[in-house]
Amino acid sequence: MPLRRLRLVASTILFFLTFDAFSQNTLSYDRADLNFRNGLEFLEQKNYAAARQAFQEYLNTHRDLLTGSDLNRVDAEYYVAMSTLYLGDADAEIQAERFVSNHVEHPKAARIYGDLGFYFYNQQQFDRAIPYLTKAADAGNAEARFKLGMAHYQLQQFDQALRAFNVIKQNNQPETGIPASYYAGVIQFNAGNYAGAMQDFRRIETAEQYKNEIPSWIGHALYRQNRYDDLLTYAEPLLRTPKSGKKLDELALLTADVYAQREQFDKAVANYKLYTSLRGNRMPAASAYRYGYALYRTGDTNGAVAALKPLAAGKDTLSQYAAYYLGIAYLNQENLPSARAALDQARRLNFNKAVREDAAFNHAKVQLDQGNGAEAIRELKEFQQTYPQSRYTSGAEE
Repeated sequence: MPLRRLRLVASTILFFLTFDAFSQNTLSYDRADLNFRNGLEFLEQKNYAAARQAFQEYLNTHRDLLTGSDLNRVDAEYYVAMSTLYLGDADAEIQAERFVSNHVEHPKAARIYGDLGFYFYNQQQFDRAIPYLTKAADAGNAEARFKLGMAHYQLQQFDQALRAFNVIKQNNQPETGIPASYYAGVIQFNAGNYAGAMQDFRRIETAEQYKNEIPSWIGHALYRQNRYDDLLTYAEPLLRTPKSGKKLDELALLTADVYAQREQFDKAVANYKLYTSLRGNRMPAASAYRYGYALYRTGDTNGAVAALKPLAAGKDTLSQYAAYYLGIAYLNQENLPSARAALDQARRLNFNKAVREDAAFNHAKVQLDQGNGAEAIRELKEFQQTYPQSRYTSGAEE
């Protein structure tokens, strides 16, 4: 064969070999790209098993074609690790740690810790979530910082929770800063740091997600600090024009209790009635007694009877007071049988000697009014022996 022809054949063979190699490389790239795109679609469909397989095939398809700087290769490794996590496989955390080790400078190295933390947090596996949330938070992830605080909060590790919330509560973001302020306030309130709690609650009192809850917290914080004037100053404008949605029942009750303690009974009654209109008749026993007593002092005898009667049957100090004033209220109604029964209850309880003394004397007087002379005389003699220094001594002798 002539040399020129031999060279032409060799060139032709080399061209076809090169073209074939180029074609195979192109097909390999196309196949790898298709696997990557399929993996993304499967991820969007939350078909994590198929996604992991697609990304793994992408990585396995002519791995030598994928350089260390190939962004899709790094993403594919990340998605394999995350798909493994979402499938609940035991080696998910190992894969995640391996990914971070191989790509320590890559942005997804920091992100994968957050993803791990969020996953375990959403599974309510707070102990497992905390180490990863801590790493993500240290990398500047505010959402991870908030959920780190919540994970500690759910585990009742309140000091650690408060430290996490304190870092981000100033940013006033609806997703992180505002709820961080709320939970920081709750933690401080429950720890007795009412001033600190108020600072947190005040910071977010106009925030949409908590504006209905905050008045009660602020009111209780002021009450616990004995800042009664400040409580009234804060509460009265809110209670004067209550807005729909705001939970003002507790604030109304605290305000009523303050007025009752100050013997401003008209204002106390008005706020107790506001409370019952907002909450119904379910009222703490101490407040229910103050309400009944305030009604009695304002001349609403029927209301006083209705409020005090449920309390009078107990066996504690509050019941003794309630029974006594219930008896007096019945006397004002000229309902002697009911008055005698209530006063008898009050005189038999020995928690407050002054109340017991008053009840015993008035019980004997009711006996007289009902015509039970013998019983009255017996009780009055017993009264003189029991209370020889009583202010009712002259009355008993008469």
